[in-house]
Amino acid sequence: MNDAGDVVVTWRDQLIPVYSDTAYLRFQVFDVQDEPILSWRSRGHLLDDCGDKYGNWDAPLLWLDNDRFVAFWQRKSIDLNGWGLMGRVFGHRGLARYPIRLVMLDPHEVGAWEKMFSVAFSSDGRFAETHLRRSELHENWWWERPGGIIGEIRDNEPWRQTNLFEYTLPFEKDTAQGINPVWMAYFVPAVGACDDRIVWVYPHSAPDSTCEAWAIITDWDMGIGVAEPPVQTASPIQVSASLNRLSYDVSGSVTGEAKLTLYSADGRKVLEETIKGEGIWTPSSPPSSLPSGVYFARVTTEGYSARTKVVVLR
Repeated sequence: MNDAGDVVVTWRDQLIPVYSDTAYLRFQVFDVQDEPILSWRSRGHLLDDCGDKYGNWDAPLLWLDNDRFVAFWQRKSIDLNGWGLMGRVFGHRGLARYPIRLVMLDPHEVGAWEKMFSVAFSSDGRFAETHLRRSELHENWWWERPGGIIGEIRDNEPWRQTNLFEYTLPFEKDTAQGINPVWMAYFVPAVGACDDRIVWVYPHSAPDSTCEAWAIITDWDMGIGVAEPPVQTASPIQVSASLNRLSYDVSGSVTGEAKLTLYSADGRKVLEETIKGEGIWTPSSPPSSLPSGVYFARVTTEGYSARTKVVVLR
């Protein structure tokens, strides 16, 4: 539910028999008077447009503001060669649909009997995700360990900011999650977040076969409480700012170009243009000049972004 009282719900629509390989993720949005905002359909609207039939289970939905919400769901199929986390932002209370993104791909198969992942958001659109993944530390296939990513909503699309990482300590077998292949009992890790902290909660199998819940608290750059930080590739973006100028180098990106976006101090987007290679941007650069003030610049390219403050003085 958003602050205006609108509600969005989602469900798994699976054909009979129950374990049919065809399933659809559907949703509907209702306003505060319980009236449908989208056109009424008895079986709801598809989240993914096509009804992917491999590994779709219930999708967590989170409101970003009173206008937009984001949905995440898991997908397992031959073409992905692994387990994928899919994400999509909806605008105008569900009436507008932005592109579906493959946010993360994990080659280590994730159990699919239940929803095997958790997502949490900060107030500024950053998100943390966690799930169980098969462990290569142990010979038995049913041992699993929690992994995760950190990302953000950028231009109405979910993007990951880190590579996939494991945040638990390597304390041998009794810290991995034991799965009984007869019961098929899965324990799902969970994540919670605020603007400056993330709480990762994960199962810990004790020697007496009981299951304990353990937790790690980190900041958003994973600088607290984790033995090893997430592996991140070097950013191809280099930016720095001084009075009336922004220096950039995006030549290391795949295409050699990036998008430069400038925001005013009150958060309005005032400029957007494509930059290439290495150079200097000034406030008199086309397509328009800017009045004196403090601006915030964001440079984005494939999977990476950089931010800096620019002071314009006439």
